[in-house]
Amino acid sequence: MRALISALFVMTLCLGIPITDVAGASEKGEIIYSGQYPDKCLQNIVQKNLHGVEKGYALKLTPDQWHAPIFKLFCDARNRKDFTPYSTIEFYFRSPSSNSGNPTFELRTWDKTSLKVPIVKYISGGIIDNTFRKVTIPLAQLVSKEWDLGNVESLAWNADGEGRVYYVDKIILRQTQPPSLITEGQWRPFPESNTVIRLTFSKGFQEKTAKDLNNYSISSSNDPLYSVPAHPVDAGFTHRVHSFTPSGVAQKRFSVYIRLANPLQNNSTYSVSVKGLSDEFGNIMSPNEFVLDYTDRQILNPNIKVNQEGYLPEGPKIGYVGGYLGDMGGGTWAVGDKGSSLYWDGRTTPKKVVVPVKSALRAVSGLRDDDIFAVGDEGVILHWNGSAWRRIDSPTSNDLMGICFGPTGTGWAVGSGGTILRYKSGGWLEKPSPTKDTLRSVWAGPQDTAWAVGDHGKILKWDGRQWTVEPSSTELNLRSINGSHKNMLWTVGDNGIVLFRDSNQW
Repeated sequence: MRALISALFVMTLCLGIPITDVAGASEKGEIIYSGQYPDKCLQNIVQKNLHGVEKGYALKLTPDQWHAPIFKLFCDARNRKDFTPYSTIEFYFRSPSSNSGNPTFELRTWDKTSLKVPIVKYISGGIIDNTFRKVTIPLAQLVSKEWDLGNVESLAWNADGEGRVYYVDKIILRQTQPPSLITEGQWRPFPESNTVIRLTFSKGFQEKTAKDLNNYSISSSNDPLYSVPAHPVDAGFTHRVHSFTPSGVAQKRFSVYIRLANPLQNNSTYSVSVKGLSDEFGNIMSPNEFVLDYTDRQILNPNIKVNQEGYLPEGPKIGYVGGYLGDMGGGTWAVGDKGSSLYWDGRTTPKKVVVPVKSALRAVSGLRDDDIFAVGDEGVILHWNGSAWRRIDSPTSNDLMGICFGPTGTGWAVGSGGTILRYKSGGWLEKPSPTKDTLRSVWAGPQDTAWAVGDHGKILKWDGRQWTVEPSSTELNLRSINGSHKNMLWTVGDNGIVLFRDSNQW
């Protein structure tokens, strides 16, 4: 695989017993038990085939007066389980005993025990008999003052002096509560600027629903630009840890930043509606609408920070303006020989994506997950629109070796014979180059700045009007360039050469 990749861009007791209320196949959750489990992780529990909900394996609980049935999660190379992202625990339960007693359920970890709940209170139909019935226990009923259910080690049922037998199957954790918009307190909707509004949600959401601009609209009765409800023009999102629970579980804030086409006006009132965001379990939020009164002089914006250096009244003071407005989403792309193209979403296995060319692709970069470009031999330029690659017109037939997009949306591509292409306003145009040496990499920065490197130690700079040659201390071929700003650029090349740009020189 590595040889092909040339560029990477990181963006039941017996048969016949009836079953009541079996979970549908479309329901999502995390399965804890649905079949065989290591016997050494079961205490006062044995597994019986042909006794399950679907006539497979089930857990036979065999409590006695002193010993409770224990299902161990932290066992046999398995880890403790954080239950805090979920809202319910479900399992199927039955008892062949004529008198089922009053069985209970609880969770345990090494130094804590959850609250204990009676199963009959949460079982379908409210009775325990020889029919498998679903038990749905809200995890909030198990949380204690001492324990939030982070790092669960085991599931436990009650001891029983009469030695009654119970069967359990299909233990599943579920999240049934959809995301909701926080509209009060510190995390209520907040204007980060006159064109960006931060929205914070009670829990995580699917990125694709957060990026769907149709899920947001804004209108106003006293701002003519929003007399008709309008959707934002972009959306970014971020997940931030803000605290930890006593059991060490990270508590996160999940925010979306929507960017507006027109700035908010002082002393104007806006109605913002949000809908359609769903979590990973498919729970969709209820539509929500809130009112935002905008006056920039009354906003205490956390993106404006002031530092004092030293304690002298006449000493220098430094102010900082800026803030993180979220990730635009997307994943990682790799391209290579014979039109190879791979995509990774950061979670599942990387997958091949069909490309309309068979020539080598040399580099890939883009603006967002539905606006990616790849370049390669014979001037090939491909565009990814979020669903497919398509070939677009190229102003050159020379091999293209590098591509990069800057933060303002301007893109550059470079290649053999000193070829330089510029992307702006939706099209690629060739620009005059001061060299015939092959250029292999390009870096695009803010304020329409760019650098390119290539063979024979060639380093070029774009000053906003033209490309010029910068002094270089090597004749070796330079292969790649990257950095955080114009005075912190690195370029590397043949024979381990490394050059660093600082104070306007390499």
